[in-house]
Amino acid sequence: MQGYTKLFGSILASTIWREPDTTRLVWITMLALSNKHGVVEASVPGLAALSRVSEPAARMALATLSAPDLDSRSQLEDGRRIVAVDGGWLLVTHAKYRAKMNRDLRRNYLAVKQQECRARRKAREAVNTNVNSQPLSTTVNPVNLPDKRKKKIRSKKNQKLLSEQAPTSIEQEFSGCKQDEASNIASPTTIQQSATATSNPHAKNVASELLDFVNETAGTHFRPVVANLRMIQARLQEYDHWTLAAVVRRQWAHWHADEKMRPYFRPATLFNREKCAQYVGQLTTEDDRWIAAHAEGAHVPVS
Repeated sequence: MQGYTKLFGSILASTIWREPDTTRLVWITMLALSNKHGVVEASVPGLAALSRVSEPAARMALATLSAPDLDSRSQLEDGRRIVAVDGGWLLVTHAKYRAKMNRDLRRNYLAVKQQECRARRKAREAVNTNVNSQPLSTTVNPVNLPDKRKKKIRSKKNQKLLSEQAPTSIEQEFSGCKQDEASNIASPTTIQQSATATSNPHAKNVASELLDFVNETAGTHFRPVVANLRMIQARLQEYDHWTLAAVVRRQWAHWHADEKMRPYFRPATLFNREKCAQYVGQLTTEDDRWIAAHAEGAHVPVS
């Protein structure tokens, strides 16, 4: 198997579920065989063997899946499930459901992180409660001191007790639970992972190639500085570089003739986390074919 494909429960209400058992077996087998670009590389006899159906039944199923379906919930390619490509077939709605799966995974990730944040906050509150119950140092009597001086002494005492009793990670991770949650929402990686990604030579090279692709496409001169590369590297944590290259290619096709939108063809817009997710979701079957056709190459194309 080449990858992981999530099977959504909505398949039970789709028109494909009304087809014969052999067609459904072939369809689910193709879902399991598809790579990250939605391409199924197989021959008809090989697909029939993997689906545990006869070769004539497999051919009939492929004909059904390649035919238009007016009742399909998706009208991409007139409701066709697959289109023939070199070496196999392309799943028409693969990008749509992959984006949906990424949103579900992101939602689950945030839920786990919020639970962890609440647990750390409770641990810190417990430490603070323990600290506040400790008597102040007898070397200084704060009774007759001004209020500001009392607070300063207590603050120093509390900091000392925290360093002795609380794990170091609590002080490092807590500048406030809400700040932690905001940083988690802004990026799916921790600060340490982001720093690792920034220093990763391979990731930096791929980000530089994508930036060159932007410059070559629009005739711009964005420099490979940290402000540009860090944003591209963050998106490379979420999408492969061919998908991002397809986004650049598609947005240029839409914006290059529009004087109002053309200035937004820049790394800060193209690789913004929220905007990029929308651009990926707007990729079409034609873009998927372009991705599949270039996926075997070593570098991002410059045209």
